Amino acid sequence: MYKIFKLSLATAIRQKSVFLVLLLLAVLPFVLQQMTNFQVDPSVSRPAIAQAAWQLVWAGACFWLVYNAANMGGDTCAHGSGSIF
Repeated sequence: MYKIFKLSLATAIRQKSVFLVLLLLAVLPFVLQQMTNFQVDPSVSRPAIAQAAWQLVWAGACFWLVYNAANMGGDTCAHGSGSIF
């Protein structure tokens, strides 16, 4: 499992897409918080940030999984090893 994570992280750094993901993870919880009614009830501000952060992590993980699967499938087809499967 560690090797797969290390490979995915190395690919992200090589393609420089990890910086966009980190920027979105840092900014979007505060932006998405504005869509809640925290002006009416200030006690929902912190849970709204936490919920938005977790939703972004799950969405990012799902999209990252699909992206890596498509990338690996494209590589195997390009190198001719996809015909084995």
